[in-house]
Amino acid sequence: MTEKINNRPFLTENLPGTGGTIKNHTTDFYVEEIPLYEPSGHGTHLYFEIEKTGMPTMEAIKQIARALSIHKQDIGYAGQKDAKAVTRQWLSIEHIMPDQLENITVPDVTIFGSAYHKNKLKLSHLSGNIFSVKIRDIEDIDKALDQANAITEVLTKRGVPNYYGSQRFGHRNDTHLLGAAIIGDDDEKLVDLIMGHPHPSDPEEARQAREFFDNGQYIEAASAWPKRNRTEIQIAWLLYDGKPAHKATRLIDKQQRRFYISAFQSELFNKVLASRLKTIDKVLDGDIACIGNKGPNFDVQEPEKEQPRCDAYEIHPTGPIFGHKMQMPQEGTELDIESQVLKELDLKLEDFKGKSARMAKGARRPLRFIPKDFTIAKGSDEHGEFLETKFTLPPGCYATTVLREIIKDSTL
Repeated sequence: MTEKINNRPFLTENLPGTGGTIKNHTTDFYVEEIPLYEPSGHGTHLYFEIEKTGMPTMEAIKQIARALSIHKQDIGYAGQKDAKAVTRQWLSIEHIMPDQLENITVPDVTIFGSAYHKNKLKLSHLSGNIFSVKIRDIEDIDKALDQANAITEVLTKRGVPNYYGSQRFGHRNDTHLLGAAIIGDDDEKLVDLIMGHPHPSDPEEARQAREFFDNGQYIEAASAWPKRNRTEIQIAWLLYDGKPAHKATRLIDKQQRRFYISAFQSELFNKVLASRLKTIDKVLDGDIACIGNKGPNFDVQEPEKEQPRCDAYEIHPTGPIFGHKMQMPQEGTELDIESQVLKELDLKLEDFKGKSARMAKGARRPLRFIPKDFTIAKGSDEHGEFLETKFTLPPGCYATTVLREIIKDSTL
């Protein structure tokens, strides 16, 4: 298995980037959800909009739930938003009155208007997201504006590579490796990755605990882990008691396993996309294309007939989210690429059908997305000059994949 994230080549590699940095200040990154539908005004679920500053969505949900004395699972949401940002999004709670919301105070969260609807808000109940991002630390702002405009012209014409961003793989850049271990039924590797290998981004306590584990000092590792790392502490004690790795991995809950597997699927998709980068705006014989951003999907049998629809952004070629229910191409370039990626990692599609991979159903994902309402302009404030980019993206697409092309920052 790969030991590092694919480098995700740039679509506009022949165009120089602006350089610069993002998220220097929390207010430099703004996101606003576009709801899939408006609440009807009738029903038992109260929809309400929040604006949060500098915190993850799940932390905001946790604090709202605590203030209302309810379980966090009772709060519905359509998507998770950046932590270091100002973000607006919708939440829902059943059997609650508007005045109950008005009477709570949550730091760094503002609650706006509310209305009732018949169902709970769920993941993917989202039409898209509006972004406004400031790029700072640019040497020549006028030159950078010209460079950015040249790049965005290509991106809005051909589309943006629909990579999964680096945040998908965690601050240690290893969640895909954990997923690979689960798919491969390699319990010892899974335990080793969860418990050992200190990383510069680890908090001090975690780094020390991982060092103890690597040295076989399981009691010391259990003592060093912060109390919030209950799973790691329990695994350390099990190993100290001489229990085998497969016993220890049972402590990893279903949600965390799904997260790890999803990261591995994401890395495989990125690999396929990198191999197909030059033709992300072309449909080829044997491709599986999707209509719009979410499908339905269909087999491309006459590329020359379908290409005008691709040029008009009506359809897009897709890549694999490997899983036991995923539709695989039957022939052509895309089949060769997907098969080669599996072969390089000593994988088969059947590996996603095993007991450990039962939650990896799989899907097809567009190889590109088309940003809308794209603008970029110079600006300045108390922190200095910046380029401000504004655009709207379909749900599930990363703003950082747009920004990395403009800045030419491979770490985004």
